[in-house]
This record gives sequence, C-alpha cells and structure tokens, in this order.
Amino acid sequence: MADIVHISSRGYTFKFDKHAVLGMITPIWDPGFCVEPGWTVFRLQLSVSESGEALSKLLTEIQPSALLFLRQLRSLEFHVATSNRYRPLDVKIQRIDGGGNIVSLVRHENDTKTFSQKFILLKYTAPTYQEEELRIESHESEVVLAFPVDDNSEPVIAEQEVHAFMPLRRYGFNVSACLF
Repeated sequence: MADIVHISSRGYTFKFDKHAVLGMITPIWDPGFCVEPGWTVFRLQLSVSESGEALSKLLTEIQPSALLFLRQLRSLEFHVATSNRYRPLDVKIQRIDGGGNIVSLVRHENDTKTFSQKFILLKYTAPTYQEEELRIESHESEVVLAFPVDDNSEPVIAEQEVHAFMPLRRYGFNVSACLF
C-alpha cells in the first residue's frame, strides 16, 4: 500500500522506496526524516492507487495479539485521516506487562476501548539441531505460548490466532491451558 516507507530509530533514519532498484529490500539513508528520541517511527507514503479507507480497514484488522510475541514492541498507534468528514481513525494497541508471566492487551479506537484481554505467557528454551548448516551459531530457540485468561485467571476457551513471529490466521483451534 505504500510507495515509500520512512523509518527512524535511535540515530538511524532510512527509507524503502518501491520505485528504486531493490527499493523495498535495500534501505536508503534518509537524513531528512526527523528522529524522535526514545521512539521508532514508521511513516508510510501511500500509493496513489490506494485509498485511506482501504488502509483504515487494514488497520482495524490488526489483532492486539501481535504484541504478545514481539520482544520490544509495547504499543502501536495509528492516526489515519480519511475522506470521512466526521473524524479520522485513531487506533492504539498496548501491551501491559503485569509482572511474572501475565500480560494484558488493550485496544482503543477513537478513545473507546474495543478490546481487553489478559494472557498467561509460558516460555521454554529448546536446544536447536546443531547439524543444521544455516543455524551453526544458534544453539537454542525460545518457544512462547500465550493462553487467554479471565479476571479470575480461569482459561478462556475460544478460537485463537496462530502466530509464527507475526499472526498467520485463524485455524479454528480452541486452545486451553492446564497450569500447575
């Protein structure tokens, strides 16, 4: 949907330009994009052929569970001006670490809470297969499972998203945990 993606993080500012050779693969240094200390910022320059309404639809489909498995990302904020004359779409998704292995996810759209869920995270460090040539320097992998619970820490049995670094799609799995 974007022709150009500007990224600033710490002292680095670069862009990906769809019209350049290998443009969405090779970063291009971009000192003209301001750095916001303490933040990583992505600015999308939408393709002329794409509409704000299409982007708004995609943003409303981003699941808060995407933040469960990203190690450093704690919140996402989107401000989308559309041709809708009433008001733009503002979306904020937050991950709130509750101590121990409890994580809460909250989503607001235009200052209205539309999602709130607690999860219990279980982590396991698994040794990797040492004979794999592509992973010679990797000796272990972390496996993280997240189980939704209610306010009484009882399991919530419902269809859940399947993730592999990022959400894939719903497969109809009803997942429950038995915690000891």
